[in-house]
Amino acid sequence: MAPHNLLLAILICSSIQTDLFHLQSAEASMATASLSRCQRKCGDVEIPYPFGIDKGCYLDEAFEVICDDRTGSASIPSLHGEVGTISISNHTLQYKKGQVLPLPFNKTGESMYGHSFDLNYLGNHYSISHTDNKFVALGCDFYAYLVDAETKDLLGGCASLCNRRDITPSPSSSCSGLNCCYMNFERDLRNITLNVDTINTLTKSWGCGFFTFVDKGFPLDKINFSVCDDVLYSVPVVFGWMVGNTSCGEATGEDDCICGDNTVCIDSETRNGYRCKCRDGFTGNPYVREGCQDFDECADQKDNNCGMKSVCINMEGSYFCLPSHKRILAMLLTLGKFFCIF
Repeated sequence: MAPHNLLLAILICSSIQTDLFHLQSAEASMATASLSRCQRKCGDVEIPYPFGIDKGCYLDEAFEVICDDRTGSASIPSLHGEVGTISISNHTLQYKKGQVLPLPFNKTGESMYGHSFDLNYLGNHYSISHTDNKFVALGCDFYAYLVDAETKDLLGGCASLCNRRDITPSPSSSCSGLNCCYMNFERDLRNITLNVDTINTLTKSWGCGFFTFVDKGFPLDKINFSVCDDVLYSVPVVFGWMVGNTSCGEATGEDDCICGDNTVCIDSETRNGYRCKCRDGFTGNPYVREGCQDFDECADQKDNNCGMKSVCINMEGSYFCLPSHKRILAMLLTLGKFFCIF
């Protein structure tokens, strides 16, 4: 093809693609117009969709956020505590003040074998993140363990003892079994039972114990539980979240999948429900139509492996490298979106 004909073809192709882009952009704008009016920040907390504050701005009631404009604090009615951060990419929600469960012991030192609590307040869309939290138990002379309330599988446990000369526990940063113990767990937790057995190695023991899930980054020596009465203690905790009540296959088959364009659907590991993620090469919010946009790997050299002797050519969802001596061809390909010509 002669150079002037090649240039003409490139210009025509570029014009067509520009028109298509404008049409697609207009369609996407109409689809998201109802969300554009929504308040997306409460104090310092970003509130991305599917979460929202006003009616019509969130997916369903499980993702409704209550914003206290006076204090700038955000909370979710179905959970207990103040929201710190909401992550779309990690599907996590950090609570600044997660619930701490106190367990009063019999002050005579009698065994409380088999004392159990059902922790199923999370509903269908939230779980306790195993990658971000650990289970912590504080107190004297007991063994605490977790059981899946549905499968009855033992999830793990830990034991805490106290020095006979000091029965008022105070946790150290290690929390290795003296006054305090902890355990990691292998999967997200939703509907679980906490079982507590007193070991009763002391004739007198501290009057209560405390049990909680806490953010792994929170230093345990900052926990200071000194009163056994009905005092409300709280620690930071991270929840995982998901959407829907079916699997990806069922949602897609019923044309009811919430995921937007250029996304992949990932089934939940804990129960019915799924998560949406932008495809490789795209970035943005996968829960908004056209929310996942092409990520330009060529804009920053650290995002591609072309090297100094190559030219990076960005494509939708990907990129490729050309030897530097073909720089002119690279410019033509970029201008004309080479697949329209060849």
